[in-house]
Amino acid sequence: MEISGIAPLVREYIDDPIIIKHAAFIKRHKEESFIPLHQDSALWERPYKTAITVWVALTDSKKSNGGMFYYPYIENLFPHEFDLRYPSFKCIPCDRLKIGDEDLKPIEVSSGSIVIWPANLPHGSYSNISGQFRLGMPMVFVSKSELE
Repeated sequence: MEISGIAPLVREYIDDPIIIKHAAFIKRHKEESFIPLHQDSALWERPYKTAITVWVALTDSKKSNGGMFYYPYIENLFPHEFDLRYPSFKCIPCDRLKIGDEDLKPIEVSSGSIVIWPANLPHGSYSNISGQFRLGMPMVFVSKSELE
């Protein structure tokens, strides 16, 4: 019997995984589409030590259509603050922490690809200037033992 799907992949990172968050992600046009640098775990109601985010690209994800970027540092949580430029989102204060665009690494993947990152990975996404939607499906998994 062949085992397929996301669960076997997640088990490579987490023992006894359970999904705790999921969403449909639709990246629209330029004016509303930039997502500032943030860490998923800093935005949740409680910390999860084993949390990983699994992001499925339902369309190609490139810089031009609002693809993602990350800052390669996961050792701890950065402070997150509201920024008037992004009123519905807490983000890492990059100016104050001296994190510049040159420090960010792009994540460009093809439709059907899966990207997995620890919940402490600072990431965001560029503005979509392509005129096309970018679609994805993020899911967060933790070890079932964290919920007991």
